[in-house]
Amino acid sequence: MVDISIELAGRRFDNPLQCASGQATNLGEKIKKIAIEGNPGAIVTKSISIDQGGNWGRGSKIPSLACWPWTGRQVELPGKTKGKVCVVSCSRGEPFTPEDWFYRELPVALEGNVPVIGSCGGAPDMAQWEYLSAELEKAGCSMIELNFGTPHAHQWGHGAVILFSGFAFKVVETVKKKVNIPVMVKLPYLSEGDCIMYGKEMERLGADAIKACMPVGATSIDIETGVPPLGIGSRCGIAGGPSHKPLALMNVFVLAQHISIPIIGSGGVCNGRDVIEYIMAGATGVEICTWMMLKGPKLFHQVNKEIIEWMEEKGYESLDEIRGKALKYAGKFEYEPYTPIVNEDLCNGCGQCETLCTWVVHCLPPAIRVDKSTKKAVVDTEKCEGCGRCYVYCPQDAVTIKHWERR
Repeated sequence: MVDISIELAGRRFDNPLQCASGQATNLGEKIKKIAIEGNPGAIVTKSISIDQGGNWGRGSKIPSLACWPWTGRQVELPGKTKGKVCVVSCSRGEPFTPEDWFYRELPVALEGNVPVIGSCGGAPDMAQWEYLSAELEKAGCSMIELNFGTPHAHQWGHGAVILFSGFAFKVVETVKKKVNIPVMVKLPYLSEGDCIMYGKEMERLGADAIKACMPVGATSIDIETGVPPLGIGSRCGIAGGPSHKPLALMNVFVLAQHISIPIIGSGGVCNGRDVIEYIMAGATGVEICTWMMLKGPKLFHQVNKEIIEWMEEKGYESLDEIRGKALKYAGKFEYEPYTPIVNEDLCNGCGQCETLCTWVVHCLPPAIRVDKSTKKAVVDTEKCEGCGRCYVYCPQDAVTIKHWERR
């Protein structure tokens, strides 16, 4: 019998999935609907602040979009073969005051019978953080999330700037003394060194868990008009969706090597395999945001089903058996070369692989070249360094990796 329940900061959750804080959780009825239809392990409220998020990314009087398609990773979309995910989005502020949340929205949200994690954010004013966290506990939240991750609120001293200024450390210490429920810290995307520094310090100050990580800030510009579609002035969005996953996964992998408190992975999760990757990197649980808004709450059932089926196939009974499995390889070199194999039936001799390889290998000629007589790519396995770029970028999908199915 496969068990996918997790323990997080002394609390038991039915499954490792959380519905992330965002537009999907900015209303009590929405949270209740997600709970009933999807039954994730927990649901995180939209970050609640004294100013109702009024300064979180706003500042434009010109009508502007909330999201913009990026020429990022091509992914499968409903009803389409392939398409671009709208990975640049920004918040417009929230419709409710904190008191609306405490006395009206949260009681409705809790009717879904799924643990609710109250997310709060604020300016460098300690009284705000004390008030919000204490009231979220009174309202019945299972945990508190301190949002130090938001990248598009910098001009007003919210989000990531509070972290980088050092004020966030004081907030963690103060809130931990104020409430009796676990406190989770939400971090922005960080470099490897900053991951270690902030992660270890948050653990030292008493944080019960860390969420990694909020997407980086992003924007776009319409070159016909020069106007940023997401707004003007200081306004920017965040680069969420599948393209964020490699960045977030790195943060989890690095943090797991240096801290002992639980980590919640967050970024680009679309299916069960994504969740398993995060858990093998050291995560206790995983959030889903963008893909849930695209697929709806039933996605949680599907992802949990995929996790269970994979575990049954591999003979695992609990997530503890795979948690941190990748960490033993940290700092080690690959022991088996990633040797490319060319399918001559698919190869049209376009030369894309040869161009890439020319600028990757340490000496010329490149390890993969197009034979002038056959017009097919040929690999010199002695020279190949196993970088995998020919596999990733072949426009005809004519290159595979030796024994890829076993990796």
